[in-house]
Amino acid sequence: MKNSWGKVLAKWMSLLGLLVGLIYSIGGLIVDLLTIGLNAGTAMAFGAIIILPVLCGILGIIVGYLAELITIIAKKYL
Repeated sequence: MKNSWGKVLAKWMSLLGLLVGLIYSIGGLIVDLLTIGLNAGTAMAFGAIIILPVLCGILGIIVGYLAELITIIAKKYL
């Protein structure tokens, strides 16, 4: 049995979310160090390392299964 689009897209979107979260948190750290110093915003920026992969993974599951459903319907009726 092959992997469904939802599972595959969720994995890739989670990895992309992790990469974007890392870039965002490091960028926020650098900006805060160069301007006002470390504060609660810095901690929130590092929270993106956890939140973004989860949100992107959920979005990947939803979009993947919708795309698979549309493909099945299109193959059936077209």
